[in-house]
Amino acid sequence: MNFHLVRRLLTGLLVLTSAVVLYSKENDQDGTLHWRVIGPLENYSGSAFARKHPAERPYDTLSHKNARGGSITWREWSSTPTDGLPFYEFSPERHGAYIANTFVESSDRQRVTMHAVIAGSIEIYVNDSLAFGTATDITTFGIVPVSVVTLEKGWNRIVIKAGNTELPFCMVVLCMVDASGKVLTDFASVSEPRLYPKQTLRPEPLTI
Repeated sequence: MNFHLVRRLLTGLLVLTSAVVLYSKENDQDGTLHWRVIGPLENYSGSAFARKHPAERPYDTLSHKNARGGSITWREWSSTPTDGLPFYEFSPERHGAYIANTFVESSDRQRVTMHAVIAGSIEIYVNDSLAFGTATDITTFGIVPVSVVTLEKGWNRIVIKAGNTELPFCMVVLCMVDASGKVLTDFASVSEPRLYPKQTLRPEPLTI
């Protein structure tokens, strides 16, 4: 199998399907999420999903050891509903795991549906509650609803843990859709830690 060709085709498909969702709505903003990302961390046989890593702590800014024992630090990355987190671009390490943090400010308490394009294994947390997770590699080949979550008024923490054991790479495109079906864009997002509440209404993971 030509993995480079598959990756190129999948990347193009992710952008096209996400663009349909975004540009079929009337949005003044682009829904940018600002992330702090670290990786690749050790993920032999999916080991990163069998335990919590110290980098998953809410306000972690420390350096950590990568999959080969070297030192790695957090880096900044921004994503939109048409341009996600291409973890395979961060390192040539084929089977590592990555942790990405963003803090989103909502003007009101609201129930939203998270949509994602996924290639690899993934866990998504909102205010420390698991919104969606799969420890085995999947490929959605398009954007799909993955969880119904509550954004509390004020700051909310979103964490993605992503990795791959069977696929040659991993990536995630993430956006949020409100009750009217509109892609959520009227929010602030920062990569720097903010105080946030614990989730009071638990997420509802969806079957994909």
